[in-house]
Amino acid sequence: MGPGRRSIPSPCSRVSFWSELKRRHAIKVGVVYLLVAAAVGGAAEVFLPGLGLPQSALTLVLVLLVLGFPVALVLAWAYDMTPEGVVRTGAEDSVSGTAASVEAAPVAAERPVVAERPLVAEQPAAGEHPAVVQAGERAVGEARPTEAQTPVADIAQTAAPPSDRRSIAVLPLTNLSDDPEDEYFSDGMTDDILTALSFIEDLKVISRTSVMRYKGTTKTIREIAGELGVGTIVEGSVRRAGDRVRIVAQLIDASTDEHLWANTYDRELQDVFAVQSEVAESIAGALESVLSPHGKARLATKPTDNLEAYELVLRGRNEYLQALPENVARGLEFLRQAIELDAQYALAHAHLAMAYFIQPYWSAVAPERISKPAKEAIDRAFELDPNLPEAYAARANWKVYFEWDWKGAEADLARALALNPNLADAYSWRSLFLTLQQRHDEAVQDARHAVALDPLSHFMQDRLGQALLWSDQMEAARRIYESILDEHPSSFQAHYFMGLITRRTDPAASLEHYDRALAELDSSIASASRSMALRRLGRLEEADQNVTRLEARSHTEHVSPYALGIAYLTSGDVDKAFDYFEEGAEIHDVFILFIRMGADVLGIEDHPRYLALRRRIWRDEFGESEE
Repeated sequence: MGPGRRSIPSPCSRVSFWSELKRRHAIKVGVVYLLVAAAVGGAAEVFLPGLGLPQSALTLVLVLLVLGFPVALVLAWAYDMTPEGVVRTGAEDSVSGTAASVEAAPVAAERPVVAERPLVAEQPAAGEHPAVVQAGERAVGEARPTEAQTPVADIAQTAAPPSDRRSIAVLPLTNLSDDPEDEYFSDGMTDDILTALSFIEDLKVISRTSVMRYKGTTKTIREIAGELGVGTIVEGSVRRAGDRVRIVAQLIDASTDEHLWANTYDRELQDVFAVQSEVAESIAGALESVLSPHGKARLATKPTDNLEAYELVLRGRNEYLQALPENVARGLEFLRQAIELDAQYALAHAHLAMAYFIQPYWSAVAPERISKPAKEAIDRAFELDPNLPEAYAARANWKVYFEWDWKGAEADLARALALNPNLADAYSWRSLFLTLQQRHDEAVQDARHAVALDPLSHFMQDRLGQALLWSDQMEAARRIYESILDEHPSSFQAHYFMGLITRRTDPAASLEHYDRALAELDSSIASASRSMALRRLGRLEEADQNVTRLEARSHTEHVSPYALGIAYLTSGDVDKAFDYFEEGAEIHDVFILFIRMGADVLGIEDHPRYLALRRRIWRDEFGESEE
């Protein structure tokens, strides 16, 4: 155990020793030895007198049999018989905390995840069938997934080795209730436990977006572990009956398939939130990690008393992170419904603000339409919970988009991550904001952190792709977006950014990607980028028509001034382009913040009006205060 880490004593260390005796076959050898010794002693007592040997001969045989017992146990502990011969038994990194009820289980790594396969059984309540859970993981020494197998080519640079017990995934808890409508409840409990674990210091917890993809999967535990790059897995089940609920959970070591801890919780429905705290503290003990004081305080407070509101927030976040207009609209509606059900639910207000900040990116929503409700949601979240990490992340967005307070935003995101080191959203947003400041190495590092915490989230993958793209690591960025397209061939974001990646080297491919993106979503920024591709291919008339359509569209709906500026700049009207760029700065258009990344391609790096814009938006770099 490293210096400075406080070990949480386990009440079950004797169980771990018993498991170790069984693993080394010492118990089996001891039992066999006693049976054989009894047979030999009995035979000696019968035959030795008949051979005319003295009584001392029988005594000697019995003494040797007694002395041989500890020798046999020592040899069984130290050595094992294998197909290769006698080998020394390897030491196992023992972890205290295995539940007393957990017996040695068959290795499950090669079998599909099937909730009904019994590895750890609970004692059924009256009138109930036993609820069971199973587990397994990637074996030690098994090859990590190849680049083609991973959703993101660069995940391998951040994923923890499977032997690292302090990297953990909470697989979706199985709903064992008779009512299929209780599925949302089991999903909510999965998220509860996952959130609770995120407050354990030095524990890497895989985000909900990634683990929920394994709901109902036929993949083996080993495959799941390989894809997520974790050393331990939490699995379990939920059974809800009337106003009572039974939750079964267990912690599995990836490298040995050892059950480190397991428990069953029978509770009143109103007490269900307390289970997450107990699970987190138990797992902290099993992994000899520390649940921070802030984490304990967070877990002692119910996020909401309304389970429906809780579920709506989960659904709302899942929708708005898809970023497309219809998804963000649904996310906003879910979050508003959650607030109607529980106006005191701070997390709902924080996520409502975050959804507003994503809305202007790909939709025709002007910044002034979101500024007031976003700020009100942030203020309300802080009023209800001054230590909510998501509230700090939301306020960082406000400071970037509407105040251009880069230092303040960075401080808020640092605070969010201090409160919850496993908040993938905070790493993701900080990566983007570092990119916008051209601090590319830091941006890529944060994006990798976000992907490590949520490896199957396309939102996090997209952020890593952008960080690599803008840091001129085009091949790495290409691999990420090609991987997304392999899974979702019509992804608007992936096609749009592939258009940017190929714009210099292959204008025809770039145009094709823009066209495919626009077929999914008529985005003004994608349309402006298409004009640039058309001009590179010499199709000037089509490019001019594209600019004309974009200008006409701006008279009936909101069009990003930055998009219009790009369109006119590529047509050669530099003054009109800068008129739009300056309008974008005036209304706080989200895309104007990307002008630094495109300045070299657009050929405006040394233009006085560009330099003035840069000084205005990134005044922190020039030591200037807010105007």
